[in-house]
Amino acid sequence: MKKITKILTIIIIIFSLHLETNAQRKRKKDEKKDNKEAALEALGQENGSSARETEIYLIEGMKFSAIDDQRKALESFRKALLVAGSDNATINFKLAETCYKLNQMPEAEGYAKDALQKEKNNKYIYLMLANIYGAQRRYGDAINTFKELLATKNSPIEYNYELAELYLKNENPQKALECYDKLEKHFGALENVIQQKQRVYLQLNQTDKAIQEGEKLIAANPNDQRYVVSLADMLLSYQKTEQALPLLEKIAQEQNPDPRTFLLLAKIYQDKNEEDKSMRYLKGAFQSPDLDPNEKVKILNAILQKSPEKVNKPEVTELVQALQKAQPFHPRTLILQADVQLLKKNKKEALDFYVRASRVDANNIEIWKRVLGLDQELQQPDSLAKHAETALETFPNYAPFWLHYGNGLAGKKNYQKALNSFQEGKMLAINNRELKLDFLIRLGDTYNSLQRYPEADKSFEDALKIDNENPFVLNNYSYYLAIRKEKLDDAMKMASKLAEKYPDNATFLDTYGWVLYAKGDYKKSKAIFEKVLQKNAVNGAYFERYGDVLYQLGEHNLAIEQWQKAKKIGGTTTLIDKKIVDKKLYE
Repeated sequence: MKKITKILTIIIIIFSLHLETNAQRKRKKDEKKDNKEAALEALGQENGSSARETEIYLIEGMKFSAIDDQRKALESFRKALLVAGSDNATINFKLAETCYKLNQMPEAEGYAKDALQKEKNNKYIYLMLANIYGAQRRYGDAINTFKELLATKNSPIEYNYELAELYLKNENPQKALECYDKLEKHFGALENVIQQKQRVYLQLNQTDKAIQEGEKLIAANPNDQRYVVSLADMLLSYQKTEQALPLLEKIAQEQNPDPRTFLLLAKIYQDKNEEDKSMRYLKGAFQSPDLDPNEKVKILNAILQKSPEKVNKPEVTELVQALQKAQPFHPRTLILQADVQLLKKNKKEALDFYVRASRVDANNIEIWKRVLGLDQELQQPDSLAKHAETALETFPNYAPFWLHYGNGLAGKKNYQKALNSFQEGKMLAINNRELKLDFLIRLGDTYNSLQRYPEADKSFEDALKIDNENPFVLNNYSYYLAIRKEKLDDAMKMASKLAEKYPDNATFLDTYGWVLYAKGDYKKSKAIFEKVLQKNAVNGAYFERYGDVLYQLGEHNLAIEQWQKAKKIGGTTTLIDKKIVDKKLYE
């Protein structure tokens, strides 16, 4: 009995152990299942996170690319590829495009090839790879890439045009012609294709074939004059004048002919020395509002530069009038009319046309230069100040316009405002030695007019540091010192240097004579002024000063005669009437 009980106890224990093992197995199985499900759930979350991260980097790269920060774009696209995996065609394409923009061609090529492996029919990847090869002048590889593209499903036949260009770059014109022929066979007579074929035939010296292509285009478009004119132009360039002439003359008889027809006919008859016919056709071109005014101006300028004397010829006048009638308000038309007036020595009329041109095209600095230059030359201070002020509204940092503005204001005796203008211009001209010198001279003059003599002297001294031989500095500085009777030894050095160097210049001799007068050397001063009057007898100031010298020498009657002459001529001091009435010298 004890034995049986023991056996049963063992069996129960074994059974219990078996049950425990099954339970454990079930629990482990359940745990494994739970772990697997948890792992799968975690993996799904990770994949979702990766997709979102890839998208973020892609968008970021696109933004950087849009603002042309290609290096940052490259960094973002590389991060996107790292997250998404190397087999992502889109990211590889964007990397190829970015490296191409950064001129990193080997890397660009690698990315483009990786992209193409995943998307064999994506035309954009082929085009990018071809561009990468082209940038490296690997035209053979680019050609093969285009051929592969054209072999893909639904590839547009238009890519034969780019392929032809590559053949031309690879010095294979015959293959290029084959590409153009395919396009023509598919689409018919296309202008750009036929023109390209003409170019190739001309490069191959096959002129007749190039002409045949032109005739083909005319046959396909019988009512389009442009193709006839283009063919005639080509014929003329190859000295086939007799073939071109009837084509052009036929168009010239049509309604609203292409203005280039007239230009080509004018050239033909000019070469034939038939001047009347040439000018007649040229006038026809100028009457057309369809011909670019710049072309008309170019033609007229060429005529006038070659033969300036033709400016007064009736035929040239007719061309100018035709241009004015066709495009009266075009700035180039107005400029040409101004140029013509200048050639005719009509400066005021020229200025008027330049001013009108400036109103139409205020941003053309060359027009303003001419306006202000003529204002200065014609000594019109009011006009000069007004126009310079307007010019400065558009070109406030152009120093020469401040010089003109100051000159105009000084001419109006608005010295304080002129001073401000010269100071502004001098700051802008800091790196221009010659221009800075001009400003210093004008500052010296203006300070002197304002009786700010120390500042005037400093301006002239600064000018002498730049150029101690400048005649205008030497003249003005010595003259003002003589007037003030200050630093007369310095004034004498400068004035005598000028007189010695420029013995025939009345202005410089006048200054020298006045310095001598200020120093009390009246006899020598008289001799100099007599020399001045021999050279220039239309300046009242010279006669007045000569009279002053004579008075100092005791020749009072002669002095009064000179003062009277001075008053008649004008340009004297305000004391001239008092000198004549009182018969006495006043200084």
